[in-house]
Amino acid sequence: MKNKKTLNLIAALQYQIQRYHATGNGVMCQLLTTKLRKLLNGDSADYCTLKD
Repeated sequence: MKNKKTLNLIAALQYQIQRYHATGNGVMCQLLTTKLRKLLNGDSADYCTLKD
């Protein structure tokens, strides 16, 4: 089970992805999707870069 901070980060990334997708900003959508996938796959080494 992921901690609350990680769950909040996942929810925030999902929200941002939806908003950028709705506005047609594909580049940001892809960037955030990549960050979300890394976080969900447990790449903890990249966790610091996810909080940009």
